[in-house]
Amino acid sequence: MSARFPAVAPLQTCKLTAVLVTGLATIAALTGLTPVGLLRTLLIVAFLGPLLGLVVLVETVVVGYRVLATDDAPLGRFGDRPVYVVVRVLEVVLTVTAGGAFVVLIATLPEDLPGPGAIGVLFVGVALGGLVLVAVLVRTVLEYVLHRRHPDPDDPDDPDDPDGPDGPDANPQSASRSVDAGE
Repeated sequence: MSARFPAVAPLQTCKLTAVLVTGLATIAALTGLTPVGLLRTLLIVAFLGPLLGLVVLVETVVVGYRVLATDDAPLGRFGDRPVYVVVRVLEVVLTVTAGGAFVVLIATLPEDLPGPGAIGVLFVGVALGGLVLVAVLVRTVLEYVLHRRHPDPDDPDDPDDPDGPDGPDANPQSASRSVDAGE
């Protein structure tokens, strides 16, 4: 992974880390390499989906506000990256829908649900959580690929920058800039 990606896109890095750690924990639990147990790991997958859905929803609202607050044409910013737009829309739709479906599922459960019914609810939650994890993984990997293809032009450590580390293009605030802020 590029050393600059966590500094440029901290939210995407956190989402990618959460998905990868959850995926590795699930694989370790399925293969019996961890003492945590499969049930706890499946519960993590089931409940991480709605949490990531909330993060994606807030991220989308913030980016939407930034797009509306600028004077540029909103669709003009996305015209040169149609694949990115499709992946982003799919991520938002899948994560918010799956997270909402899980919350509704939990809220509508009867008080005296028998054990087999609870296991069925767990499997539905795991399926919805897995869908969210895959959607977030695809988006964050795409963000990383775009970061690698189009590095930050204000990066003072960029060896291809003709101005060098102290050149006029150096921007001390570029490390705090999110990938989403430039959209």
